[in-house]
Amino acid sequence: MPRAYRLPGLAEIPTAMRGKLPPVGRVIGLDAEAEFLYVTTPTKDTTAQKAQKGKRAKSVPTDSTAKYDVLALDLGSARVDTVASGIEQATLGPDGTLYTVDAKRRVVSVARRFRVAWPQPLPGVPLQLFGAADQRLVVAEPPNLVTAAADQPATSRALPAGSDVAATRWGDLVAVAADSGVVLMDPLGRRDAAFIRLPDHPRALVFSPSGHRIYVARRTEPGLAAIDRYEREEIDGVALPLPATAIRLDPLGRWLLAKPSAGDSVWVVDLPVKRLVGSVPCVWRVDLPAIAPEGVLLVRQGDDVVAYRPDSLVETGRVKGGGADLWTLTAWRPRGAYRGAFADADGSGAPSGGPVASDTAGPEGPMYVQVSTSQNEAWSSEMAQQLTRAGLAARVLDPKNPDDGYRVVLGPYPTRAQAEAIGRKLGRPFWIYQPTPTPALIALVPATGDLKWAAGAAWDVARAAALNGRRVALVDLWLEHPMLHETVGLAPTEGIVDAFEYDVSLTKAAHEIDHVFFIAAGAVTAHAGDLFANPRWKKLHGGFKVEDALLILFLSAGALARLSAVPDGLIVLSPDGYEPESSIGQGIAAAMERGVPLLGVVRERWTPGPDTRSVAPPPGRISASAARRPARRRTRPVVIAATLVAGAAGGWGLLVRGAEHAPTPARPAPAHTPRARPVAAAPAPHADSLSWTVQLAAYAELDKALALADRLNAQGVTPFVTPVAIGGGGRGDATVWYRVFAGAYPTRDSALSARVGLWARQLADRGQGDVLRAPYSLALSRQGGGGVRTDRLRARGIAAVAWDSARLLVGAFETPEQATVLENQLKRAGVSATLVTRMTTTP
Repeated sequence: MPRAYRLPGLAEIPTAMRGKLPPVGRVIGLDAEAEFLYVTTPTKDTTAQKAQKGKRAKSVPTDSTAKYDVLALDLGSARVDTVASGIEQATLGPDGTLYTVDAKRRVVSVARRFRVAWPQPLPGVPLQLFGAADQRLVVAEPPNLVTAAADQPATSRALPAGSDVAATRWGDLVAVAADSGVVLMDPLGRRDAAFIRLPDHPRALVFSPSGHRIYVARRTEPGLAAIDRYEREEIDGVALPLPATAIRLDPLGRWLLAKPSAGDSVWVVDLPVKRLVGSVPCVWRVDLPAIAPEGVLLVRQGDDVVAYRPDSLVETGRVKGGGADLWTLTAWRPRGAYRGAFADADGSGAPSGGPVASDTAGPEGPMYVQVSTSQNEAWSSEMAQQLTRAGLAARVLDPKNPDDGYRVVLGPYPTRAQAEAIGRKLGRPFWIYQPTPTPALIALVPATGDLKWAAGAAWDVARAAALNGRRVALVDLWLEHPMLHETVGLAPTEGIVDAFEYDVSLTKAAHEIDHVFFIAAGAVTAHAGDLFANPRWKKLHGGFKVEDALLILFLSAGALARLSAVPDGLIVLSPDGYEPESSIGQGIAAAMERGVPLLGVVRERWTPGPDTRSVAPPPGRISASAARRPARRRTRPVVIAATLVAGAAGGWGLLVRGAEHAPTPARPAPAHTPRARPVAAAPAPHADSLSWTVQLAAYAELDKALALADRLNAQGVTPFVTPVAIGGGGRGDATVWYRVFAGAYPTRDSALSARVGLWARQLADRGQGDVLRAPYSLALSRQGGGGVRTDRLRARGIAAVAWDSARLLVGAFETPEQATVLENQLKRAGVSATLVTRMTTTP
């Protein structure tokens, strides 16, 4: 009888599973969409009965190889069906497709409840099976690597001898642990095999969920090596006390499990920071230890199965006697009356036995599968109707701002994994779209030694955010040397320290100046760490979210790491950007690993013109020394990150359009009121800037992006291929997609006209192509001995275009931060690059 348990407490849900199964040999897996649980059971031996029926048969040869029947348990109806008999190998593909191979090498697959007997057998009996995308099967049949499909003949390639073979989740790359390194092979033969030499013999391999990295356990050297599949070279590894004999990753790539070469235990590694959390006693088998999609570690200890939090190795649940059972970890949720027993992330249906456990994982969603986006509402509506007629629940999401389009989407889905599973089955490019909620808590982190400049930048950001009428509060948490009150124009006064440590009302501590409620640092404190860790920040975050207000904190990267609340976004304040390798950069990276998205960088690159608006602070709020200090005209930063998207009212857009806002009437000024500093205005656009372009596609495979770029280039259209890191949620293992842009244009209208031309020349389907502003590119010198050549860059997967006689350009970016992936590729290639705005202006 199958049973279901809810994580992390391993509480059994007795009514969630129905149906009975015979003794099970192993669990193949669970197709969450079709709601099929696939298992194997020993095949009944019928050779004796056949011998008795055959009167002339003197002997019946028997096959000593163990064979199995594959059974499918319908989790909805509790019906059990035999899928295939006499099976020797079976596996589940990434889209839930079941593949089985019998002793005669015949293949049977089941996809979306549809069974297919393949017309052609495999060339040989497989040693390992890997389900791949597009319902392909990748088979390791030493000495061959075979790729097969139901409607195509099998193709074979020589497979090097090795101790272990691994494949990516989608089967587009296979790694073989050879004698002195790792061999990377494309099952479809689109690329030549590559060999990465390692100083020690590899023993075990595993790909990251995105397929970007391969982690390698070595025979004698402690720790794990790591290989970049695109650069095809060894990169930073994972330090461990001893060599590992087996390694596993969780579905999201956050946690790595390694089996020590001595003892029965499992090492737990926090992969984004490559930190060994600790070890837990356990027995290694095919099913356990493993990390569930919810991020819970399950291990087999003696007769029991135990659940742990991987970050602290604190036990969260135990099943007595569960060690003898077979386990599979899944994100599947029962439908109908059983859904409530699992406390689904969307909140529909509460458990009948009581409230939902407080440690249940929170929702990721809503997540949409975006099929297309267009400025043409009628075209988007027609496409959604076509998808609906094809059996897909498609809809159109209206634009949130003037630069947004009408998005054709499927969903929503509660988790990214479910959305990606749907998107992979479409057979066409797709994006995962998550509507950005209006931020309620933003952290401003200086990455410069000029704290006066940073304080002025923080004050400008707060005032710009308040221009649309939203309530904004700015808190000075630079407690070591507070100076934000001087920038604002206040004498030292009660502030956040007084509110947290001496119960002073926040209302009393807040001073409304220029439509911003400013809260100073306040009294000196010896307990700054306790103030940052105070759980009151979480309550403030929730309160501002409910009231649709914005709380902005001015603090250091170290203080942000100790803050009890997780901000909705992070903005770096630095006139020259920041180095990721610096201590501040590492602190920012640590915040992003906590799940804090980097919204942008405030840089000093333009000097805005004078603003005639003069807004005086209210009387009685300025010290005498401040009143005597003349105002100085200062350079003000402008937020150049396009990811600062507005909420419902478009407030964040005013960070770069503040000068367009209607002037605020000046309040009556008291006697001896000092001259107020002018409000920062946005710079005028560069006259030579070709900021606009047309995005035609985004591919998960570089070859497809390069092929489209070559086609555009052959037709006289300048192509830009831009790698971007998508997703990861701060888990350190994002998926790289390759965006293909066509042309560079000075205005949005000219880009729209160019897109029509692409349609007319049949370089893109009518309706295809998103017009967007991506003004930045990386410039490379093509002169002198240090010049670079496009063919050498192309060999490393970098597409460069000749821009003028002196420079090559690479990529097109909406924000400078998007250039990070390509900058790292160029750095590894030994090529120096400068971020520029097309045509000639360095940002």
